[in-house]
Amino acid sequence: VFQSLAMLMENESDEFVDAPAKWTVVQLILAVFCTMSLTSFVKIQECFYFGSGWALTGFILFILLIGWPILYVQIRLGNQYQRGILALFEKFFPLSFGFGIAMIIRNIFSIIYVSSIMTHCLSYIFFSVYPCDSRHCVGATFMWGSCHDAWNRKIECREMLQRTQQGPTAEEGFYLYFNMDVSDDISDHWFPRWFQLDGLNIVPHLLNWTVILLTVLWGPRAFGWLLYGLAPLSLGLLLLPFGFVATSGPAYTEEMGKIWQRFYQNFAATIPLDKLNWDQYRFEPLLWGLLSTCVHLASSLHLWHGVWPSVGSWVRRGRKTMHLTFLPIVLLFGLLVNLPALLAVVCYAWAYEKEYLRCHVAHSFALPFTLIPHVLSKFSIHPAVSVCYYAGLYICLLLSQALLIVASADSITDWLRRRHRTVEERQTRVYRLIAGLACAAMLALSFPCILRSGYWWLRLYDWYMDRFMLVTIAGAGTGFFIAYYRVRTRSLVARLLYLIALGLACALSLAGYGWFAAASTSEPANSGCHYELGNGRQQPIGAGFRVIGWLIAAAPPALGIGVGLLVMTVCARADDDGEANDGGCCSADACRRL
Repeated sequence: VFQSLAMLMENESDEFVDAPAKWTVVQLILAVFCTMSLTSFVKIQECFYFGSGWALTGFILFILLIGWPILYVQIRLGNQYQRGILALFEKFFPLSFGFGIAMIIRNIFSIIYVSSIMTHCLSYIFFSVYPCDSRHCVGATFMWGSCHDAWNRKIECREMLQRTQQGPTAEEGFYLYFNMDVSDDISDHWFPRWFQLDGLNIVPHLLNWTVILLTVLWGPRAFGWLLYGLAPLSLGLLLLPFGFVATSGPAYTEEMGKIWQRFYQNFAATIPLDKLNWDQYRFEPLLWGLLSTCVHLASSLHLWHGVWPSVGSWVRRGRKTMHLTFLPIVLLFGLLVNLPALLAVVCYAWAYEKEYLRCHVAHSFALPFTLIPHVLSKFSIHPAVSVCYYAGLYICLLLSQALLIVASADSITDWLRRRHRTVEERQTRVYRLIAGLACAAMLALSFPCILRSGYWWLRLYDWYMDRFMLVTIAGAGTGFFIAYYRVRTRSLVARLLYLIALGLACALSLAGYGWFAAASTSEPANSGCHYELGNGRQQPIGAGFRVIGWLIAAAPPALGIGVGLLVMTVCARADDDGEANDGGCCSADACRRL
């Protein structure tokens, strides 16, 4: 604490030695494609559907007041000092060091969660090309399109003419009872019958983690080269299916107007409650639209995940470079993060009635596997189009999670090599060791999410994972503020303006995540949709659902702060003993003791 206060009293920071550039400016701009995470495909659509015009207002306010100040400061700090999040916090405000570790731990939880959705993408690529015959999907184009299969006997599956109004659809039964083979208890540890076709999860999961490992193992430089090919490829694969839908479906101009109004123009909403659309309740879109949009946009942008300082450090240092490239980064993010929702408006107007769409949009992580398959089934589109969509979705999720792994592993390696000479000499080997061990550990921890109880584990992650991010934001925001306060700038007025903008952005982020934490004090409300009625799935293990959820929410900040205090205490003692190495706060002997 005293060391942090002493650093705060210093007016300016010293400069660091330039590191060899790993990325070009073009790769920095292409890194924005890594922000098309699962949040963009699920949560942003949910925000725009329920929040409508208020969500659009929240999107604009987020870009202007929260997104660009925090993003600019993080990239600028990483680029100027050529350091990751851990080294920056240790240098400028050691008290925030634990919050940098909390960000990395949070990234681990996110990767475990999203990797299971990536496994489903690979499974659905195979399901897309499975030939329908007398055994499965009789009378349908896709395997998930028939109500006459065994897995749909567990739901009241509706035929084609009744699907959109009353549901449930065949695609929902296929996802829940075939792909996931969902059980009624979160403690059910039995594997799906993956030697047969129903329950094909284990093999794609191993394949998925093999691809992730190969993507991140060779470090930031190789990942940057992959961006040249994978970033435009993902965009093309996603645009192709929606183009086919727009040209194949009839021109429902009236329905398009209703969906467009539902997503973007309505500032007050009365939303039907039950699946037959008779009962209704008043929805308050202001709070949802503004605050939830800011929270989910921050998550999609990786604003508080500690990755952007590392990304900035990979680019050659230069103030003019940062200024020229930052505007394209913000504009490209604004376009890409809205792209899934904009394209979804076209598809939903072609295939859904507005009233029943609510139940599908509210299905959270299952949305890409229930909504889009229904659109594809309705128009009997060629299976290659479905393959393109799920391949594009998989690449987007791969880039998003790979950035988290590469930046986190590089940040740890950067922190170690600055105080341990042997690590500096073997930097590449240390990075690969950290990345390899992290992937192996996350593979093991992600297995519960693909078992028969995986639906409930995914729901826990989805509902609780970021509920305590306000603690991390408070500590990390303080660290970024102090670090930028000590940056050498030519104009004190410009630095003062940036500090004011950064302080306002951090305060608004705290307000948004504070509401997000308060909103989770009760369990997820029963939405009245068919998949939450009459079968006890809302609380598979009773009160334990909330207990496990809060443990997931509290683990990143609690572990991060604890480990951070431990590391900083050992380093401070090493300084007191005169064991510091090359002016760092932690000597080789101290690191070996750690």
